[in-house]
Amino acid sequence: MEQSKSQQTLIVGCYTDETHQQGILRYTFDSGSLTPIPTLNLESLSNCSYLAHYSKDTLYAVCENNPGSVASINKSKWEVTSVQESQGTYPCHLVGHQGMLYVANYLSGTLAYFQANDTIEKGEAITHTGETGPNKDRQKAPHTHMTKIDPSGKYLLVPDLGLDTVFVYSIEEGIPKQLFAFKCPPGSGPRHLDFHPTAPYLFILAELSNHLLICSWNPSTPSDMIKPLSSLSTLPSDFSGESISADIHVHPNGKVVYTSNRGYDSIAVFGFDESEGRAELVRIVEVNTKWPRSFTLDKDGKYMLVAGQKSGNIVVLAVSEDGKELTENGVEVKDIGMPVCLIFEQFE
Repeated sequence: MEQSKSQQTLIVGCYTDETHQQGILRYTFDSGSLTPIPTLNLESLSNCSYLAHYSKDTLYAVCENNPGSVASINKSKWEVTSVQESQGTYPCHLVGHQGMLYVANYLSGTLAYFQANDTIEKGEAITHTGETGPNKDRQKAPHTHMTKIDPSGKYLLVPDLGLDTVFVYSIEEGIPKQLFAFKCPPGSGPRHLDFHPTAPYLFILAELSNHLLICSWNPSTPSDMIKPLSSLSTLPSDFSGESISADIHVHPNGKVVYTSNRGYDSIAVFGFDESEGRAELVRIVEVNTKWPRSFTLDKDGKYMLVAGQKSGNIVVLAVSEDGKELTENGVEVKDIGMPVCLIFEQFE
């Protein structure tokens, strides 16, 4: 049956165990509601902690294990078409781009790259080096945490939580070539980042310090590609418990940045003025999930979906027209294991 224009397909990546053996789930999302799509035959894939669309027919997934692996999936048949070692341990993020696949291996601190289209070929890896951060528990070694393509498609950005560094690579020829290394504040632990949709700004989420770093993005200036502008806490000023940041997304209007807090289970909402490059914390919205590792916006920015890793649920929030208010709409999917990645189908 053909989908209506309001329908979108949500794909969910999950950690797996003996009770919950399905690493990838699917739902139809329509005007704020979620309906499960029958279970997929992908039991061979475990701990699919991050997923990425490559084309209408192909999805990529990490299997966050030791040793790690990456897989390609045919989306018309929902069958695994290839599996390769991730060239590291505990891969946690990946992105496909112009015949290549780039993978962040968290524990080994490596950036892996593969020739890939409908299937993935054997890859190679680059090991990050440098001075580790001061956090003795979390920064003993390099820990690559994300692979993000810039809006031009020419550069790959890789935050390294262990080195307090965001590395910038040229990928115009496919194989990554390091051009620049941006040092974040000591102990901040950069995890994820996102770009402004139209203006030259970059937003870096620091997991360990719970801060949003607002930066300018200057790819035409090789010596100063990332320039810090300001830094804001993602937590209330009077918060004294334990919490770490997780995910970050910019609203399609470019005027709002969202980040998630694990521990103080919530979404921080920041207003952003692109004319001045200035952000301010608007509000922090507590959500009915435990450990919201991942969230996403629908294609129109009207709804936000939040996954609770420790509560085994997904909740839906309505987003106001200006993007600055979030209200739970009562829709919730429960008892689905450990959801940690939410992405909408990009090619519908």
